[in-house]
Amino acid sequence: GPSAMLSHKSAPITSLTMEQVLVCLGVLSNITHRMMFELMVRCGLRQIECRTFPVKYLFDPARRRDLVQGQMIRLPLSNKDMKLKYDKPRAIDVPYDLMEDLWWYAARHRKSRQRAAGAGATSTSLFLTQNGTPYGDTALTDIFVALEKRVGFRVRRNEGGVRWVFLLAPRPEVASCLAQTTVVS
Repeated sequence: GPSAMLSHKSAPITSLTMEQVLVCLGVLSNITHRMMFELMVRCGLRQIECRTFPVKYLFDPARRRDLVQGQMIRLPLSNKDMKLKYDKPRAIDVPYDLMEDLWWYAARHRKSRQRAAGAGATSTSLFLTQNGTPYGDTALTDIFVALEKRVGFRVRRNEGGVRWVFLLAPRPEVASCLAQTTVVS
């Protein structure tokens, strides 16, 4: 009933500081985990959205005449391509340099992971495990719990006591500072 709905009101979003984001990036040695973290921190993706984010949304921004370095790229997300909260399509802003990094990641790292899954593998998700399979429901929780132990501060916030939501609000200074400290080279 309505009373059940009330108990799920979202807690205020507390965002990580620039310093905390850089600390997290510093300890995330796994390139895939780092790219997932960046996509969530800088674009506000939820963990289920990150796990199911399709590789087909990526492109090399340098080949697009209508784009310039440093700009935000508006990217429509569709529930036909990935899992979205309440199945509601929405759009996100992806920083130019992050699109470059994700494109590079897909070309280099994802291909090798995909090969590990064998010839019949058909996953459309950008992020694959070392076995070449999509990440399971609790995988990102495990990754972030381990990250919190290493950095000594909370990276996730609890929503309604039921599940973890990785809502790391991208602050403008985080986006601009990260643009200068690209972690993928």
